[in-house]
Amino acid sequence: MRLEGDSASVSEAAFGAGYGSGSAFIAAFRRVHRVTPARYFTAEYPVVAG
Repeated sequence: MRLEGDSASVSEAAFGAGYGSGSAFIAAFRRVHRVTPARYFTAEYPVVAG
């Protein structure tokens, strides 16, 4: 699943990745990356291609 540059909402991304809710996806994302998806996909946390 690709989020970078995508206009999908967190809920759409969550359901697409198999999560039951946006909040469950955000919690899991935060555990892995230590920031929320919104913060991760800002200039402060650029996505590295690869």
